[in-house]
Amino acid sequence: MEATSFFRYASPRLVADFLDVTDRSDQIAIDNGDFDWYLEVLSVDASMRGRGVGRWLVSQVLPDYVAKRGGRAYGFVTSTEKNARFYLNGGCELLDRVDVHMREETCPIWAFQRRAELL
Repeated sequence: MEATSFFRYASPRLVADFLDVTDRSDQIAIDNGDFDWYLEVLSVDASMRGRGVGRWLVSQVLPDYVAKRGGRAYGFVTSTEKNARFYLNGGCELLDRVDVHMREETCPIWAFQRRAELL
């Protein structure tokens, strides 16, 4: 996609502001955690939600994958309370919860980590 067509949907300033928020959010986890892997995105297709796929990924697949590659833990952030509860119930450690501001909006950020373990 060309940059000019991308900016039909969002101004360069809005994109820059959004990237700043994501960088600050990631830094919260980095500053408060003790991990050597960072998970930028985790998503389960809508048609597969509610079937335990996310719980399986978080509690078994990712800890085992990271451990088999010599990692101690992985860190990540989320911006929804529903996801934060999911990660807490899935055995992830809450590192911090802060509000990140962008323009006139406030975005809650929960930072987590999960220890790696061989299964």
